[in-house]
Amino acid sequence: MGGVDNISLLKLRVTYGLSGNDDIGNYNGDRYYHPYALVGQFGLVRTSLVNTELKPETMTRLGTGVDLSMYKERLNVSLDLYANTVSDMVMSVKPASISGSQYNVLLNAGKMRNLGLDLNLNARLVNTQDWKWDLGLMASTYKNEVLDLGGQTYENEMWGGTVQTKVGQPLGVFYGYQTDGVFSTSDEATAANLNIREGLVLIPFTAGDMRFVNQNSDNVIDASDRVVIGDPNPDLVGNINTVLTYKQIALSALFTYSVGGDVYNVARTQLESMSTPNNQFRTVLGRWRYEGDETSVPKATPGDPMGNARFSDRWIEDGSYLRLKNVTLSYNVPMNIPVIQNCSLYLSGENLITLTRYKGLDPEFAAGTSPLYQGIDPCTVPQPRLLSLGIKLGL
Repeated sequence: MGGVDNISLLKLRVTYGLSGNDDIGNYNGDRYYHPYALVGQFGLVRTSLVNTELKPETMTRLGTGVDLSMYKERLNVSLDLYANTVSDMVMSVKPASISGSQYNVLLNAGKMRNLGLDLNLNARLVNTQDWKWDLGLMASTYKNEVLDLGGQTYENEMWGGTVQTKVGQPLGVFYGYQTDGVFSTSDEATAANLNIREGLVLIPFTAGDMRFVNQNSDNVIDASDRVVIGDPNPDLVGNINTVLTYKQIALSALFTYSVGGDVYNVARTQLESMSTPNNQFRTVLGRWRYEGDETSVPKATPGDPMGNARFSDRWIEDGSYLRLKNVTLSYNVPMNIPVIQNCSLYLSGENLITLTRYKGLDPEFAAGTSPLYQGIDPCTVPQPRLLSLGIKLGL
């Protein structure tokens, strides 16, 4: 770029795109007819209404960005801002009872927006004849918001927890009970005057029970006290990569990270609930046992009659982590053999170090492809720690 010292490239970008999506899953047609037997005869019965005006979802993409190179391309920066909106989302909506159909109908009734920022930075910090050091940073953040659901609010049960999708919120937030510790003494429980209702009978919480937050101040802990207790969407994700080279020797490392993003630890609900004879985590050794005990783990009660193990923020954890994803030490062997272009010996390790406060097996997991599975850890198999020694030949 002439006339500006130290700047070799400055490019502004604006993008706009419009596309359709008809990927609404398989076997949706089987909802329209079901086999039915009447007086010993089998046939097909119409069970769901057909929406002849159903159309593909529409994705509108709007983005802007800037590319900058400086100091003879030793510093390269790329920044992108985007706003993606999905309109006419295909939703499964319960029809009015007057329709005579008990099965949901597919409608174009949803709208969702994603606002985000992506930053890529690459720099050569050292550039001499023998030494070279490259450093790269990638950071990405986004905000998801549901704009329209056709007047509906969706609550999906997932591994004992509830995932809510509601207008004005991100997609698939955790919806449950807030907690405020454990009742330490009987006097403390009596003063709180919290109960559960079984029919017409109120049963009070006692010492050693969880103290759930009574959102509507009616002194009864029930479904109306549930609120948003976690958001699985991370605040920031990305990676840091570096390569240090000395003559024929190279040391490279890749760190991945995620900041924010709540995780529902399903394993803890099974192995810390103390409601069954099953084996439990060692955490339960610190449970409430005697009057005056100060702890965050409630007492053990067979069957859990007070619902101490119900879906609450007790099972929601911070999923932030920093992981040494890969580190490789390599040596390029000088070759004078015509048939071999190059030869490299390497020692490599993957997933060697993970820094996190998450109590599960692995903070980096995938329970499924649906966005509603985000942040739900049903005790998936953790990524293995690998060490490898090898040779690469270029012919």
